[in-house]
Amino acid sequence: MWRSSFSQYSSEESVYFESLMHSIRQNVDLQKKAFQVLEQTGQKEPLLLESYRTPQSPTFHGEGPFLFDHLQLILQTLFAIAEGSVSLLSIEEFRSLKGYEGEIQELEETIRENVAFFEVFALCHDTAKWSTITFSTKEGSRGEAIGLSLSQKQHWEEQGHQEQIKMRERYLELYRRFEEEHHGETPEQIQFGFYLSYGIDVHYPGHDRAIHSPVYHGLLECMATLYHLPEQDIHYLEDLIAHHLDPLQDFTHVRPERIAKYYHFARTRGYDADDYLDRLQAITLLDGVCGSIHTGAHGSWQEFMLIQNFFRSEHNFLPSRREEKQKHREEDEKKVLNRYFRETGLDGVALMKLLGSSPGPSFGKILQQIHQAILGKEEMPSFGKTIDQELKERTGNFFQRYFEKGQ
Repeated sequence: MWRSSFSQYSSEESVYFESLMHSIRQNVDLQKKAFQVLEQTGQKEPLLLESYRTPQSPTFHGEGPFLFDHLQLILQTLFAIAEGSVSLLSIEEFRSLKGYEGEIQELEETIRENVAFFEVFALCHDTAKWSTITFSTKEGSRGEAIGLSLSQKQHWEEQGHQEQIKMRERYLELYRRFEEEHHGETPEQIQFGFYLSYGIDVHYPGHDRAIHSPVYHGLLECMATLYHLPEQDIHYLEDLIAHHLDPLQDFTHVRPERIAKYYHFARTRGYDADDYLDRLQAITLLDGVCGSIHTGAHGSWQEFMLIQNFFRSEHNFLPSRREEKQKHREEDEKKVLNRYFRETGLDGVALMKLLGSSPGPSFGKILQQIHQAILGKEEMPSFGKTIDQELKERTGNFFQRYFEKGQ
């Protein structure tokens, strides 16, 4: 009985990524929680509140017409993982990465152990889109006819900055009128319909590196203080925000050679290279994969391949490093198991007392058999009704502690 309960948890039913994301998007509790965070932080920081209105074009951000929609989807995904309602190892596309279970579990643990960190990332990483926005239009489109286009060269000029502000407001007003004319349609339908009607693409050149500017760095510091993050996390976040687009370009394919620059950058900044890479993979998953929906003539999709390619690239760059990390994971897991065995009366000393045994090879064999049975790898031996019942209760306590910690 104990064996089946443990193995069921370890081999839970898989789900395809598209189906999982649909359930996350439709989850009312997650919607409310993410909305509340955005509303409360927006009230505290006007710069954030203003950025929520930033327009999005559906080719890269079909999750909704404004930046608010992008941030909400990231936060909903973050909270789903943090609360344990989503297990990354249950995603079918992750399961196709045979032999990467350790990396996937580590990714999930990185997110769960640093929820406040990634919440601040979500809130601050795209704020500068509002001030860096530019527009381009398709040739012969209605957008071109009404002059809603601003080149990147114009964008950097003072006169162009004034024009940018006017165009931003013209776009928002145009979209508002279009929305009123299509009352009853979903936000996604309206967003794509508007794009088809006007052919306007939205761009944000330099919004990632803008985090280094005083105004956006100041915002980051304020949010980090609000979330009680340590000083080191502010440095991490500034660099991760400045480079959060890099993996989206580097890992459209498996490119092991691209990993070298991340290791080099982390070391020059004084970070632990593995920790930096773990956090970068987490934001790639949350922002570039889960939080971004691409929409085109043939439907909508999300680039799950990005995180798969990231994992494969890291492995192919330095296979021996992956083996070393796996060895450390196994050692850490063994320490965790031994601690829970000790805390629930399932260690050697407690079991010797329960079974009335003495130290020696014979007891060592029994101890190993009991531990293997608890982990679902053997059948639990029987020692009589009283002892069996006590072992059952202790094993139940072990499972409770183990699963409460998200193991």
